[in-house]
Amino acid sequence: MKIETIQQSLCLLKKIFNKTFFTEKWWYWKFLSSPFGKAIGWLARDRNSNTIVALRILWKWKFTNGIESIDAYQMIDTATDTSFRGKGLFSQLTMFALKKLNYPLIFNFPNDLLDRFNNVIP
Repeated sequence: MKIETIQQSLCLLKKIFNKTFFTEKWWYWKFLSSPFGKAIGWLARDRNSNTIVALRILWKWKFTNGIESIDAYQMIDTATDTSFRGKGLFSQLTMFALKKLNYPLIFNFPNDLLDRFNNVIP
């Protein structure tokens, strides 16, 4: 991943969540050096400025009962620039991830912000 992509992603997260801990060190810790391994994600760029306006990031999990195991993904972080909300970017990125990964188990820990979308997933 290019450093410019990381920096633009951090700018988006800072803008949306107004948190100062979104640093390159935090990004490497959470998405590249995590016990879950490297995160996987997709992003959307503004066609005019080429800046990142939305992102969707996932961690890979492996669940096991001691006999069988199943690979899964957890949707962990998402952000959409306020100027681009209501255009379906969150839904498009999520549905693209679901189709691309084609795993039997993909989950998240819902919150109030996700309730509207979680009721739409087929």
